[in-house]
Amino acid sequence: MTHDPRPTLEYRTVQPVVGSAPHPAIVLLHGRGSNELDLLSLGHQLDPRLLVISPRAPNAFAPGSYYWYDLEAAMIGQPSAEDLQHSLDLVDSLVEDALSTMPIDPARLFVGGLSMGGAMTAAMLLMHAERLAGAMILSGYVPVHSDLPWRPERAVGKPVFQAHGLYDDILPLQFGRMSRDYLQRIPVELTYREYPMAHQVSTAELTDGAIWIRDLI
Repeated sequence: MTHDPRPTLEYRTVQPVVGSAPHPAIVLLHGRGSNELDLLSLGHQLDPRLLVISPRAPNAFAPGSYYWYDLEAAMIGQPSAEDLQHSLDLVDSLVEDALSTMPIDPARLFVGGLSMGGAMTAAMLLMHAERLAGAMILSGYVPVHSDLPWRPERAVGKPVFQAHGLYDDILPLQFGRMSRDYLQRIPVELTYREYPMAHQVSTAELTDGAIWIRDLI
């Protein structure tokens, strides 16, 4: 009798430019409609010492376009618990495998994401904070209204960099500010920034994020 292998995520890695093993590392989670190549270059813009892991979301809706959870089945800010849990389990499995097979310092493992990937990052923080040295939520939100067994108490004091655009027309600024307020209540060690931009990544945002992660590494 044979068994199907455990589901896994496709991913790309970029090795550190400087430093010796074990390396600090960051898992970067792309947004809806993108893929594992989208954020790959951001890792070394943040810090050249990082080993970068960029997975592809498990659900496809067009060639080269993937997503972490269904938006049609849920309101913005409230992904279906089933979809979100499935993707969280896959990302957590990837993290576990990476820690056991790659030259990563487990005390310096970060996760970061953009948009839908930012919501995934926040969900990882609320579910698996003990694995993380810190989290970067870029133009995303904390999906606290999804019915999952969140464990925010494990995120107390965890470093978090959160950024949002003042003119975001995909995830309006209110989502960023509500998420900020939630994270402050936990409380995490929050660095919160707003930028004069739309739903995107800006140079100023990356500069601030690089300072944040450099100090932690």
